[in-house]
Order: sequence, then structure tokens, then C-alpha cells
Amino acid sequence: MNPFVQQFINQKLKTITVDELLKHAKNYNINLSQAEAAKIITILKAEKNISIDNDEQHRNIIKKIGKEVNVNLAKKANELLRKFKK
Repeated sequence: MNPFVQQFINQKLKTITVDELLKHAKNYNINLSQAEAAKIITILKAEKNISIDNDEQHRNIIKKIGKEVNVNLAKKANELLRKFKK
């Protein structure tokens, strides 16, 4: 992945707002409530340094989303992250 794009995505994941996440979810046809978006953002902000290329971190974040938010949503988030990593 282009280092500039990687840095941009990493920064966006760290600073995304509930409204932005809801907008992106809608763009990708993912049903997401405001409460679910807030929980996901809390999970993302708990990570010190987010790196889209860090597979272990990616798995841990998806697991947390599955446990704390919704398993089906975690699966969709995983698919979407994989698309961005290509």
C-alpha cells in the first residue's frame, strides 16, 4: 500500500467521529446505529498507534468489535478493512 495512503487511513481511524463513521457505513451499505458507532470509536481510540498493515492489531480490533458491539458488524468491518489493505 502506498505509504501516504496508509498514513492517511491510520490517522483517519484515530480521529473519526460518530457522524463520519455513520456516513461511511451508509456508503458501504452497513447498518450501524449511533450507539454502535460510538462503541467502535471507543475501541479505535483505545489503540495507541493504529496501523492498517498490522495484522495482529487488525484481528484484535475486529475481535473487540465482535464482543462489544456485534459479531455480524465485526465481519463486515473485517471485509471492508481487507479491501482497503489490497
